[in-house]
Amino acid sequence: MRTCFDRGQWDEGIALCSRALESDPFATHAYYHRALALEQIGKHDEGERDLRRVLYLDRNHALAHFQLGRLLIDVERRSEAAPLLRITSRLLANRPDAEPAGAESDLTVGELRALLCIHTGKDEA
Repeated sequence: MRTCFDRGQWDEGIALCSRALESDPFATHAYYHRALALEQIGKHDEGERDLRRVLYLDRNHALAHFQLGRLLIDVERRSEAAPLLRITSRLLANRPDAEPAGAESDLTVGELRALLCIHTGKDEA
């Protein structure tokens, strides 16, 4: 599925995620990747829905908190994004910078902290 997304094959990747979710409706990685792909093709409402499903299944999913906050900023819903970005910061607080931010991404905790600073306008997340 990530190979499709790495190549920009959004529809094919979305279909793969959807098939994965048919066999395992609790697969947070499939919801997460499908959400990012849906956002890429302009389906922000559907992407938001999938990110909220990830958070329903895993309240400590820092990447999903961050991505949902970023999506809400992008669609001019900054007041809804702020609490999600604060939660992301709290979830990263005691984690080492070099640690992977999550299984769904190649980002490290330090890189996610840097992105968080960009989106919050603060020097430290």
